[in-house]
Amino acid sequence: MIVKKLLVFILCLLPIMSLPSKEINNDSFSKEETMKETRILISGGGIAGFTLAYWLKQRGYSPIIIEKHPCLREGGYKVDVRGTALEVAK
Repeated sequence: MIVKKLLVFILCLLPIMSLPSKEINNDSFSKEETMKETRILISGGGIAGFTLAYWLKQRGYSPIIIEKHPCLREGGYKVDVRGTALEVAK
């Protein structure tokens, strides 16, 4: 069961990390291009971490995902959207 989940995890990760990064013109030193030369560390290998990595990679950044848990979990954390959190979500 763990091997199957690990395989699914790897198959989800490979398409994201194999996306080509945007080429950067070294002749120009604009702030936008300089920022894209920077690697970005993402803490957490959940859906939010992988989504962030995907979109950063699409925009030419080099994301690196780290996760403290040594193995995959059965499920995720529940999200409570009530009270103030509901107002923020709106």
